[in-house]
Amino acid sequence: MKGALPEVCLMIMEHLPPNPTTAADMKSLLNRMQQSARPQSFIALATHAFLGWGMPYDLTLARSMARAAAADSPADSTRMLAAIDSIAADSPAARQQARDLLRHLADGGDNEAARLVAYRAMTGIGEELDPDAARKYDQIALQTSSLTARQREGAEHYLSSLCHPPPRESEIAERIARLGPRSGDTPVAVVYRMPPSYPVDLRSAGIEGSAEVAFVVDQSGHARDVTCPSSTHPYFARAAESAIRQWRFAPALKDGQPVATSLRQTIQFNLSGSDAKSPSTHSAP
Repeated sequence: MKGALPEVCLMIMEHLPPNPTTAADMKSLLNRMQQSARPQSFIALATHAFLGWGMPYDLTLARSMARAAAADSPADSTRMLAAIDSIAADSPAARQQARDLLRHLADGGDNEAARLVAYRAMTGIGEELDPDAARKYDQIALQTSSLTARQREGAEHYLSSLCHPPPRESEIAERIARLGPRSGDTPVAVVYRMPPSYPVDLRSAGIEGSAEVAFVVDQSGHARDVTCPSSTHPYFARAAESAIRQWRFAPALKDGQPVATSLRQTIQFNLSGSDAKSPSTHSAP
């Protein structure tokens, strides 16, 4: 296992259509790479341990591999740790600190960091949903890459295709009006569901899962205090939270007056299409 051969083989496997043979070969190769402890392999191992691709999801291993890469490639190590913690850190404050670091790296011309920030800002996964910021960082990434004009056009088109513009306030009002008269004690009604973005790395890896999101629908019909108590992967948690923040509701009524209501929503991420089950209602705190 000299030179870059294991990493090249792994890269080829990553681009093959998922099938049992490829999965078995990838698992074997990753195991050998982990046993050999080659510095060139640390970032790849961190990536696959974090995604749960070809090896079990292991956040501790992913972080340790990313840190170990610092001796051979400090820039890659810093970026990888920020990429992991911006999604999987326990607290929102720690995730925000990692997001700030990623943007700092991107602003400094780090191509990979710029690509990551652009994608996340367009989908809302691990970043605030912000198409303008996505385009800004996409341009930084394109300026520091050696793509042809056609490849650049394709990259920009792909990023734009990820955007789901929310309906205007007038459209929301029309949807609520179509629900008919609402008075007395009336439960929350969903009037707009933004489809959750499927994290591209998990889709590429053929990984499915789910996330349960807890939130409060306030008197104006917006979701607030959005958290994810449980998920099969932190990427799914961040994707589900982002989608719920864009949903709009007709708020619950108590004696004819809008009241805040606590809800839980389970979102399934399937390769055939993401799906949101009907929300369950709880009393507001």
